[in-house]
Amino acid sequence: MAPGDDILVHSPKNSSPSKYITVCVNKEFMQSISLQIGGEGNLSFKRLDTSYSYRLLEGLEALTHEILNYEKINQLMIESLENRIAIQLLRDASFKSKASDNNLKTQRDNVHKAVKYIETYYSSNISIKDICDEIYISPSHLQKIFLKYVGITPYKYIMGCRHQKAKELLKNTCVSIEEIATRCGFVNTAHFSTAFKQKENVSPLTYKKLLRRDESE
Repeated sequence: MAPGDDILVHSPKNSSPSKYITVCVNKEFMQSISLQIGGEGNLSFKRLDTSYSYRLLEGLEALTHEILNYEKINQLMIESLENRIAIQLLRDASFKSKASDNNLKTQRDNVHKAVKYIETYYSSNISIKDICDEIYISPSHLQKIFLKYVGITPYKYIMGCRHQKAKELLKNTCVSIEEIATRCGFVNTAHFSTAFKQKENVSPLTYKKLLRRDESE
């Protein structure tokens, strides 16, 4: 962008303070990096609503640290971080390159890993952070790509797995409501009952009684 260009800043959803960072880059340097990673033609940023990743912020913090503490003795590290930030800027701005297809494949692979992790461990007290730590991505990125490929949030998928298993146990076993809540990963019986009623419009106990009545008829 050039001085005077309009910048779109999204209003935060919560009342916590926001921090804004201005990054000025050299056009020729960015063009050179763009070509090296598979870009074609003149580089142009046309989107105003780009969301930047935590990886970019990490790179900026690392660069600031190096400049403030080691600028005169470690120029190689500074140059390396400059390259890293430039590439991340291009990625975050949905820069189209020969690597685009690989990025989409990586997204699908990460979603597949997240789904597999959830389906394996939903019965324990897993969190979104646990999933992200397992596949090495940020919570915000997981939310975005999971919603894109699965159609619901990771949390809803976790709850869906728990709900489906609970229905199976209610139908096919005689274990108590408390035991079912524990086996399916709910915090406690109250959490299980509330979540179940939201989906089925009846409590787990009533659902079980209705199943038995239908079987007897």
